[in-house]
Amino acid sequence: MDSRTLLTALVCLAAGLGIGLLMAPAPDVPAGDPVVSDGAGTPAAAPQAGPALDSVETALAARQAELEQEGARRMQAEAELQRLRAEVAQLKADAEAGRLAGGAERSTTVRYGAGGRFQKSLAAMDWEEAGQALSRMTPLMGELVTSRLEGKPPPPSVGDIQKYNGALVKLALRAQQDGIPGSGANGSFTHVAVVANLVHATLKQAGLPLDAAQEERLGRLADELLSEDARRIASYGDETLVLRKLLEETTLKDRFYAGVDALVSDEQREALHPEALRGRASFDLFSSGLVWAQHLAPQRFTDKSKLNEMLVGQLLGRYGIGAEQRPLVEEVVGEWIAALPASMLDKTVDTLVLTAGAVETARIRTSATVQLAAMERLLQRLPADDAAVAKIRAEDKVAVPLKIGD
Repeated sequence: MDSRTLLTALVCLAAGLGIGLLMAPAPDVPAGDPVVSDGAGTPAAAPQAGPALDSVETALAARQAELEQEGARRMQAEAELQRLRAEVAQLKADAEAGRLAGGAERSTTVRYGAGGRFQKSLAAMDWEEAGQALSRMTPLMGELVTSRLEGKPPPPSVGDIQKYNGALVKLALRAQQDGIPGSGANGSFTHVAVVANLVHATLKQAGLPLDAAQEERLGRLADELLSEDARRIASYGDETLVLRKLLEETTLKDRFYAGVDALVSDEQREALHPEALRGRASFDLFSSGLVWAQHLAPQRFTDKSKLNEMLVGQLLGRYGIGAEQRPLVEEVVGEWIAALPASMLDKTVDTLVLTAGAVETARIRTSATVQLAAMERLLQRLPADDAAVAKIRAEDKVAVPLKIGD
């Protein structure tokens, strides 16, 4: 199993399998359930007689070998998936048993959010265990990424990453089951009250505890954003687009993470999320990237015309928009692509994205913002009774353009 497939095993919350905290892709594909795919490619030209036929046969043989290797990788991934499903069932059972028992045997001091509506849930969480897992797992994630960049097998520490990730899974599942709000289990895990306690516990376990002044500032920041988050959630109506909710949820959480970064020292900040992995979905464990990783739909392309073609075709099919509305979809997609930053369309993604699937959270957020505007324009122009309207409002995948070459 290569390290990218391994990441899938570690982070299946985002893939809807119920375990892990880091979003992971299928083998050799960045994370997510793509909104669009790049199809089967352009048809091959008819082979020519003579020597040209030999070259075609050679190319076909090489392609066949590649497909056989890909099939083996996918079979391996499927076996791992089955194992993980069994592990998910056990984790859920353990979390439920802890909930029914009240979790008293695992209770630790709740530093933040103790006076809120989730006090009982927070009090039942093992912050010491979670803090220890995060403090030890974070540097190991750096080793895993380095091995991927260097084309090496996963390091021996992979087993430890799985072990520590299991402790975080238990906490995330408990938070979700107890109704702590957020998009999916990763959303509950990144709730302000949860993260505030995780920051405190992680730094303590790392030997870099918050001082009294930092604790006070963290408490004020958490209280302020907890109140704001409650108002945000209460403001939504039935017609609010899911994508808008995601953007507003992650914006508030990013403000909280930025506030944390501002109140800690350089050394403490590095312990929470090393600079080399900071701002990378699935790898930065103190970032809204954990939320976005559940919704990431990478769009690999080589030129804008291909990207345009992919988006038009998939929107028509995904939302069931009639052929008579194709000119409208083409117009909206054209505006969508034109609104993306030139750097996203013209510059090949960096090595971390290409080799480890570590997409920048900022890239995902920009893509989501532009996509939301496009979806709102499409809704304004479609008939109100069109069946596609409800599907567009419920869309929770973000099409993130990734230029992979020329």
